[in-house]
Amino acid sequence: MWKTLSATFRCEGKIVLTIDSSGIASLLLPGGRTTHSKFKIPVPTLDNSVCNIEQGSEASEFLKKAKIIIWDEAPMAHKFCFEALDRTLNDIMSGMRKENSIFGGKVIVFEGDFRQILLIIPGGLQSSTACEILEFSDWIVKIGDGEEKEYLSSDSVDAYNAITFEFLNSLTMSRLVNHRIKLKIEVPIMLLRNLDQAEGLCNGSRLIVTRLANHVIGAKLIIGNKDGQEIYIPRMSMSPSQSPWPFKLIRKQFPIMLLYAMTINKSQGQSLDFVRLYLPTPVFSNDKLYIAVSRVQSKSGLKILIHDNENKPSSKTTNVVYKEVFQNV
Repeated sequence: MWKTLSATFRCEGKIVLTIDSSGIASLLLPGGRTTHSKFKIPVPTLDNSVCNIEQGSEASEFLKKAKIIIWDEAPMAHKFCFEALDRTLNDIMSGMRKENSIFGGKVIVFEGDFRQILLIIPGGLQSSTACEILEFSDWIVKIGDGEEKEYLSSDSVDAYNAITFEFLNSLTMSRLVNHRIKLKIEVPIMLLRNLDQAEGLCNGSRLIVTRLANHVIGAKLIIGNKDGQEIYIPRMSMSPSQSPWPFKLIRKQFPIMLLYAMTINKSQGQSLDFVRLYLPTPVFSNDKLYIAVSRVQSKSGLKILIHDNENKPSSKTTNVVYKEVFQNV
């Protein structure tokens, strides 16, 4: 439907922006880009954020000429992203539209399955060592404020001593690549950063390793119309935008991970012929089961392995759905 709508406007010589909240899903749209790359939405996005687009810039002039904006997978984006775009478009379109028009008077089509709403608590899981370091950081602040009279304790010393190279290398989280990656030729991998969307190199792209060198990895794409295309992946410095630790960790590594399997979160936006879903325990978040089974195109391509509490194969699992969140949709 979006291809037809965008083609209709473009045949009339009008500019259509097709964007997606997911990098891999944006490749399915004609001329698609992610919302963050097209609108330069800051990361992290706060309640008072604006897009990094200046008046008079090439990007702002392009937005002025756009007739319609199609935003796919809209429910996956935080409301602060929409508010940032609203402020930016009102600023760009000032003088051309009446003040405080919604999105500067631009026509925007929001699309997506509003049942794909994941309940995420940043920093909900932390290691005991990380918690100790966080306590140590709070303790230092108290000393600076003159609120702490006991200037040294064994717990604080233990937390400080825990910050070693071995500890830093062991830290893992969903937005940070592991310190050590073991690879070999012909293994499947997934890209974890947007490198070149026009060439199909975005977060979630699937590849096969073809060459291993000291500073680059050779691979071929196995997705969409770029299937078989040879590319090279460089090492790059990466750091989580919102760190759960009281320090900023920067890790220089290849932005990839092995792809023998993927999480349900990572599968969003994927369209596959066959899906094998492994559920050793029930999924814990709202409608995740729905998201997982909807990745496949037909029921015949779906197989699910479920375990019960005794680790024995079962034929049923719990489907977690909070219907309250849909009452006002």
